[in-house]
Amino acid sequence: MASPDDLKGLVIRVPRNEIMIASYQAWGVNPTPMAWSETFTGLQQGVVDGQDNPYITVYAMKFNEVQKYVTNIRYIFSLEPLIVSETVFQQQTPEMQKIILEAGKEATEHSFAYLQETESKIRKDLEDKGMVFTDPANDEQEWIEKVTTTVWPKFYSSIGGKDKLDDVLELLGRQ
Repeated sequence: MASPDDLKGLVIRVPRNEIMIASYQAWGVNPTPMAWSETFTGLQQGVVDGQDNPYITVYAMKFNEVQKYVTNIRYIFSLEPLIVSETVFQQQTPEMQKIILEAGKEATEHSFAYLQETESKIRKDLEDKGMVFTDPANDEQEWIEKVTTTVWPKFYSSIGGKDKLDDVLELLGRQ
């Protein structure tokens, strides 16, 4: 599945996430919000043709038993925030607030390093179990353009405006 046209007509399980749903629709795919607990069985019974998750989830959930193909599209950036109540945070001493913020940064760095370190190992193991991986043609440009031109503008107001998105993209080095 090197281009969005290769996916046309497929039914893909996605969570109830408006941006993910709109992205798949822009690619001509039928996104189907489905409860997480039903995903394995949905793949097994052919209710859905595929699902959208990172390698670590595919590996942990043993989706290789019911799914053979993986297309490496990188259209969404998921955050794993450390969340602390503002009330609780403000009740802490300045020293403790600093410790909490530093611990959050350290946890983020550790999580990113862990995923980077394990991703290739997991992919190799999934390939050994019969999964076939495809990278998008043209450096994902076709996938990216469809989403950034037709989907992103619909959600600017919900994220604080296009300027905020541009700032984040710049921080990530993805202008």
